[in-house]
Amino acid sequence: MGTRFRLMIDHADAEAAGSLLDRAVLEIRRLEALLTEFSDSSVTAQLNRLAGIKPVAVPAEVYSLLERCVELSALTQGAFDITIGPLKDLYRFDRGSFRPPPVKTLRNVLSRTGYRHIRLLGNGKVMLERPGMRLSFASCGKGLAADSARRILQSAGVPSGAVDASGDLTTWGRARRIAIANPRDPEQPLYYLPLANGSVATSGDYEQHYIYRGKRYSHNINPRTGQPLTGISSVTVTGPRAELCDALATAVYTMGANAGIHLLNQLPGVHGIVIDDKHQICCSDDIDLQAA
Repeated sequence: MGTRFRLMIDHADAEAAGSLLDRAVLEIRRLEALLTEFSDSSVTAQLNRLAGIKPVAVPAEVYSLLERCVELSALTQGAFDITIGPLKDLYRFDRGSFRPPPVKTLRNVLSRTGYRHIRLLGNGKVMLERPGMRLSFASCGKGLAADSARRILQSAGVPSGAVDASGDLTTWGRARRIAIANPRDPEQPLYYLPLANGSVATSGDYEQHYIYRGKRYSHNINPRTGQPLTGISSVTVTGPRAELCDALATAVYTMGANAGIHLLNQLPGVHGIVIDDKHQICCSDDIDLQAA
């Protein structure tokens, strides 16, 4: 998934622990093969290839994931949108240069995006209505894989552990303290967040960004405008599942501090912290933050 996973468990038997961890890693690889954009044999590739042509029968777990994604897109008024695939090609932050695309090009690409054009037809069939549409599960796939690995380990009787998908973390058993990093000095924590039997995800611009004409642009793209986002340095969301936290961190980043925190305050069991580019900090109600 283009990221590093760490799996940590408490177990008295080292050999048995290794076998269990192997099972969890195989599950992460299975989900990657199912959802990746970068393999012609994945379900995602098949959906993208047949966009605007005909419906595709997908496995029940993919259909359920699509239902959740569409529901969250509607809840966030399009701030979270897995049809962002075509927009990602306009901004290649890893190529050493950055220039906004021409308005005509952006308009053309936006015509091939939009969660409302995902048709869930029932019986496992899905249709992407517009030719050139392309799904990307980058904003929720890591969290989904972390949740699934956790389920395997818990169901095998592992009393305590954590799965860390490069910042998308899910834990169970004993409590842990999760560091909230300073976006401008990621090795320096600003706060600690107690976490037990829950998940946390962070979306920030400190690993992938670009400066253009003196302005800092995040690698996160606003699905509604097609523009890379500015003004937010990082968003951290906690909740019951890593998939949900992953997706909400992306949505809140797009919505901005005020609207994003208002959304989180409406969701049971979900909390968040937003740090903007002026280092102003905005938190959801009742979040349990501890000073570093």
